[in-house]
Amino acid sequence: MIISFVAFSFNFWPNMIALLSAHAFNIVVAQSFVYGTAIPGVLVGLFASAIWLLFNSTFAHLMLTWGGKLFVKAEILREGNEELLNNLKEGVFIIAEDSGIVLFLNEAAKKFNIRLNCNFSMSQIGVIDVFD
Repeated sequence: MIISFVAFSFNFWPNMIALLSAHAFNIVVAQSFVYGTAIPGVLVGLFASAIWLLFNSTFAHLMLTWGGKLFVKAEILREGNEELLNNLKEGVFIIAEDSGIVLFLNEAAKKFNIRLNCNFSMSQIGVIDVFD
């Protein structure tokens, strides 16, 4: 059950509720109907195993989340800021405030035929969307 939780969990609490429900159903069916155990004895075992399953699943979720955040942080640092801006669909211009020189253009902004290191002025500053 922990492996299926780790493999298929996307939202922690809804998946945890589904996992504990399936676990409770399996325990109640297996012990009361198959083995003929009395319901109070089944509930004690169910409660103990549910707490253990909750602990293990939470620990597995925390470890995967931590590993995922480390991977994303490493990818962002590896790609750099320019690569992140180049993947945007919108045209991005980075212009020096004091001199008006264009410092950076992403791929979408290059469609406007603006060159790097040239003076650029706009009468009205706004957002420019580039449509494909």
